[in-house]
Amino acid sequence: MEWNNTPPKTFARVNTLRTNATNLVEAWRNENVDYDFVTRDWTDENLVFELKSHPPLTTLESFRWGWFYVQDPSTLLAVRELDPQPGETILDLCAAPGGKTTFIAQLMNNEGRIVAHDIFPDRLKLIQENCTRLDTTCVEPVSSSNFQLPTSNFDRILVDAPCSNTGVLRRRVDLRWRIQLEEIERLRRPR
Repeated sequence: MEWNNTPPKTFARVNTLRTNATNLVEAWRNENVDYDFVTRDWTDENLVFELKSHPPLTTLESFRWGWFYVQDPSTLLAVRELDPQPGETILDLCAAPGGKTTFIAQLMNNEGRIVAHDIFPDRLKLIQENCTRLDTTCVEPVSSSNFQLPTSNFDRILVDAPCSNTGVLRRRVDLRWRIQLEEIERLRRPR
């Protein structure tokens, strides 16, 4: 509980489809962004930065230019394990808002096809906005509650299924009042 009451850190992933770490860091210096380098076993050097202090992110030219995506380094691990390759066809289920989707595209150098599925049509707008800002051109956002594309059409499939959200309580404070024991029990039951 103590950990959930501490302010979360903000991390940014360099979008190598638009720039490199050197250019991004130079832009941040001009934009009064204080940052630190972050390395994890599953991240490349100079891929992720902790943003220690900054103006509102959406006011930064580097953000509007799509030079980075706000993303916790832990979310990159699933994509690294997926190991997408240029030219492949990937299915990303429960894809909104598109952080993992756009990182898959980045690792594929925008070469191939990514079907980004979410059952909520209004969340597809988030995927489309992020893909446009980040210059991710190989993504096809799809929404349907009865999605029936044969899985044999894909080289790899990423499933980031909805969960209890108890791991993100520090980022989504509203969950403390919304999450109910009944919902956690429902999610635990086999389907």
